[in-house]
Amino acid sequence: MENKPRVSIIIPTYNGEQYLFETLSSVYAQTFKDWQAVIVVDGSTDETLSRFEKSVFSEDSRFRIISQQNMGVSRARNVGLDLCESDYVAFLDHDDIWHPTKLERQFRFLEENRTFLACTCWYLTSKKVEGGYSHSKLFSYQSFDSMMGNWISFSGNGPALASSLLMRRNDDELRFSDEYNAIGDLDFISRLLLVGRVAVIKTPLMLYVQHKNQMHMRGNLISDYVNFYANIHESTVRQFRLNRKNLNAKVNAHLNLIRVVSSLSKKPNIRTCFRLIFSREIWNLTLLTLIVSMIRKRVAGYFARVRYGGMIKALWNT
Repeated sequence: MENKPRVSIIIPTYNGEQYLFETLSSVYAQTFKDWQAVIVVDGSTDETLSRFEKSVFSEDSRFRIISQQNMGVSRARNVGLDLCESDYVAFLDHDDIWHPTKLERQFRFLEENRTFLACTCWYLTSKKVEGGYSHSKLFSYQSFDSMMGNWISFSGNGPALASSLLMRRNDDELRFSDEYNAIGDLDFISRLLLVGRVAVIKTPLMLYVQHKNQMHMRGNLISDYVNFYANIHESTVRQFRLNRKNLNAKVNAHLNLIRVVSSLSKKPNIRTCFRLIFSREIWNLTLLTLIVSMIRKRVAGYFARVRYGGMIKALWNT
């Protein structure tokens, strides 16, 4: 390209052949055309590279693909950041889908509102079905700061996925921590808020496509959470008025719930099931409160999808 693009899109992928090309199609369909996409193949052992070379995307100079040894999604995103040439950066996981107007709406907002460093958008949790996608929940929120406070304190939804983000490049160049993969989004966006303001486009411009191979379903969730909350920045604690004692109790309850779910998914014997379900070391008021909160969030997501059903149908034709 003779001139640098206005937006760079970083797309890390690991064995994502099954999902990647529909994701790339959603990039190709963007009404905003002044972008480059950097696809970082993170040690994949499938046919991603060969399929890309045979695809229509290889004929479009805006797509650039590189391959490296497997280093994890956070390092792959950082490699993409090093290769970016634009004033704005967007992230897109290899299995998420953008609405055709996502970049256009977010770019226009940031151009017209220079006091904001970045903006996100609402999104739908969806599953691939014959002929398109089926949507289960809408993650919607009015204030980004209050949503992040609820997310970090386990008190509310955590919809600030990297794939929903468009951010302005600045002197405080943020990078993803090599320490986290499963919760890299949470760590990155919590540090982003220490640098500048983040707005929200109150429209579902992204599909979070759920499937059994997702990072949070196989990643090092427990170790990531332990490290994140052990090293959480004191400025973040002050910004969201977090109570350390209450936060630690919620973290421990959340980790216990992950352990129980993980153990039960391995189909243990009946004795082990009873021990997990009735253990006083695991179950306490904090954990029960957390479970009620999770159920409430799930129900809220269903009702939000119904409430904004007209908007969703108009946008996604489903």
